[in-house]
Amino acid sequence: MKKFLLQVICLLLAFVSMLRAAAPSSPLDPGKLLKTIRVACVGDSITQGVGAENGKSYPSQLQELLGDDWEVGNFGVSARTLLRKGDFPYWKENAFRQAQDFQPDAVIIMLGTNDTKPQNWTHKDEFAADYTDLIQTFLALPTHPRVFVCRPVPVPEPGNFGINETNIQEEIKMLDRIIEAQPATLIDMHAALADHPELFPDRVHPNTTGAGLMAQAAFEALTGKKPEPPLAIRTNSLFRSHAVLQRGIDHPVWGTAPDGTDVTVEFAGQKISTVARDGRWKVNLRPLAVSDQPREMIVSSPAGKIVLRDILVGDVWLASGQSNMERQLGPRPPQQELTGWKEEVASANYPLIRQFYVPQKMAAGAVSDVNGRWAVCTPETASQFTAVGYYFARDVFKAIHVPIGILHSSWGGTPAEAWTSPEALKNLPEFKEMMEAMDATQSGRPPKDVRGEWLAKNDPGSTPGHGWEMAEFTPSDWQAAELPATLDHMGQANFHGVIWFRREFDLPAEAEGKPALLHLGKLDDEDTTWINGQRVGATNSWQNNRDYAIPAGAMHSGKNVITVRLVNVAGNGGWLVAPNELKLDFTGTALPPVMLSGQWNYRTSTSFTNGPAWVMTSGGPGQYQPGNLFRSMLAPLIPYPIRGVVWYQGEANSARASIYRRLFPAMINDWRQRWNIGPFLFLYVQIAPHKDMSPEIREAQFLTLKQLPNLAMAVITDHGDANDIHPSQKEPVGQRLAMAARALEYGEKIEYSGPLYESVAFAGNKATIQFSHLGSGLMAQDGPLKGFTISGADKNFIPAQAEIQGDSVLVWSDAVVAPAAVRYGWSNVPDVNFFNKEGLPASPFRTDPD
Repeated sequence: MKKFLLQVICLLLAFVSMLRAAAPSSPLDPGKLLKTIRVACVGDSITQGVGAENGKSYPSQLQELLGDDWEVGNFGVSARTLLRKGDFPYWKENAFRQAQDFQPDAVIIMLGTNDTKPQNWTHKDEFAADYTDLIQTFLALPTHPRVFVCRPVPVPEPGNFGINETNIQEEIKMLDRIIEAQPATLIDMHAALADHPELFPDRVHPNTTGAGLMAQAAFEALTGKKPEPPLAIRTNSLFRSHAVLQRGIDHPVWGTAPDGTDVTVEFAGQKISTVARDGRWKVNLRPLAVSDQPREMIVSSPAGKIVLRDILVGDVWLASGQSNMERQLGPRPPQQELTGWKEEVASANYPLIRQFYVPQKMAAGAVSDVNGRWAVCTPETASQFTAVGYYFARDVFKAIHVPIGILHSSWGGTPAEAWTSPEALKNLPEFKEMMEAMDATQSGRPPKDVRGEWLAKNDPGSTPGHGWEMAEFTPSDWQAAELPATLDHMGQANFHGVIWFRREFDLPAEAEGKPALLHLGKLDDEDTTWINGQRVGATNSWQNNRDYAIPAGAMHSGKNVITVRLVNVAGNGGWLVAPNELKLDFTGTALPPVMLSGQWNYRTSTSFTNGPAWVMTSGGPGQYQPGNLFRSMLAPLIPYPIRGVVWYQGEANSARASIYRRLFPAMINDWRQRWNIGPFLFLYVQIAPHKDMSPEIREAQFLTLKQLPNLAMAVITDHGDANDIHPSQKEPVGQRLAMAARALEYGEKIEYSGPLYESVAFAGNKATIQFSHLGSGLMAQDGPLKGFTISGADKNFIPAQAEIQGDSVLVWSDAVVAPAAVRYGWSNVPDVNFFNKEGLPASPFRTDPD
């Protein structure tokens, strides 16, 4: 009998699966699914949003049409192909894995445009098999998503980048046959734009209007109905369903509407009206009491109303910084997995914790809305929360039992000056030249002119008419390197500035006069490239591949020279490409490629170590530019009330720690002044041990504690990774930040910091060190104290003996008769074991600061 029942259940499950596959055209309905529907948009640069305004890609506009019951993820990557044997297969991209980890209910695939390039179209016989495999990959996900396949957009002749409408038409026929054989639904993006060649300024990428037509086509396919005309009144994206509002303070609510529109906001028994002026409206709710009960906020005008559901009131914290804050709880290849993430995600059922994710965005001017969204913390969503922010929120919530909102705004590799307002930076002498340059570009002067002037003045390789890119230039003191390689592998770790590369190559006689395509891969961060002194391309983003068309006549048979000027603005730079992909292809011919991997010559030129003057060299509003992320990812959040800040950043400023001493406090003051809600608590993480992270950057963070009120620093000398800038232990980081919040913000009687250096006294051959944050006592973990060094007036530091004596530490060495200075943990990767009995490590320090 049991066997019979099992067979019946299996048949029923198979029947349900068959019905699902046989009826792909039924629309998705949030009401029936009783949850937010997730849509993963998979594609190339057209999906990514190239050609459209910032924040106006077709997935972004689709999100606006669908509303809060849906979540649209953009997993587009520029230049990618569907073909596995294409020049840049989507299969190899992190975005492919991220689209699967997104746990989508629907997947919209729009790949194929780049497959029509001649060098890729030679593999067209494998197109159907590769596309089928991609569809099946998504169908096999645990969420069993509906899969939608898009016909590619048209290519107005004569095309561009080797992409052409002739191959597009052949590809459409292939796609139609694939869809007939697969449980997938067609979205005809080609028909949606066929009559609008004017919407393709570069003959490949639709502009904002074109992306809007694509969004409408996707909306109809997903929902089975046409989109309704949008309401003229809108709330800022901070005010969406599932939001957490800050308790105990006047709370503004704002948005946009046509001038003169009457706008009314209703929430928690309050009803406040205003009139839109200059396209904007804003009201202030009176201070709100804590509420963990979901309530509606209604925003109405004569034209209609917006209903925001599941609004809570509690405490809101801003989580910001670079990659160690950006890192989500779930996997992020090629980074190592976080310790214990699977178990944590499985138990992350905290519906009163929510995250508002700020999409990474660069903008030249002011931004009014980041177009983010709120997510409720559940086992299905927690993997996408900032890991440090999640652990912080989890522990704070367990301590105070009120709703917690996290505003997550971070970007890997970015320096603190990018997160500081231009106005604050102008008060720092190190940034004076840069800010003047930015003012020049924003006043109407072309950025390339300003950059060109700066390079001509500061970079010896960029001398007009005599630069190092000239074919006749003879390098005399350049070094050799095997490329491709990153700068650290070349022995240039931590070099931030301008570095030049040259290589000679032989062009066969039969290739002379033929057009060619130069493949350099990704270069970190910016490049300008010449062939025989003729400029062939430039790119200002490390994320984009360099594929430069070489015009006929630029090369000649025999010896030719390629020159690359690379600008590394932060972190480790260099060449991010496989050796077999660094080459020169001859498009439309059977000629073999010229391989360019191997020995090149290089020379470092202008260094930015003494001041990040690299703003002059940027090709656009990059994420590293001073003030840019403040404008585009932070200022739009103001004046949304917050309880405080958690900050994890500093790696990108390690080589300029002396500047960071002034920059970091200036940034904190800047934020506090702009929020104008008092000196809110600012919690930050001291940089973890790593082979490239200097002790000076940790000192700059430590010294900041002495300069401003209401700060706390989480020390993590016991949770670093000498060889990985992204340590896998994120739970202790969030826990220690949460301990500081519990003590300083919520009044809990706990020790929240490890020992912090206060003073030193010398007597005889010994030094006595005093500390704050003793906790219940000082201790050494696993044996005698280590990590202390001592010196006389000569500053020749040698290892020292150290022992705890009550509330102080005695340090000495028999080799130093008259000690003058003591240091602790003073190395990139300190080997230390000094803690208080609460298990919190002491901060590295030196008694002889500069």
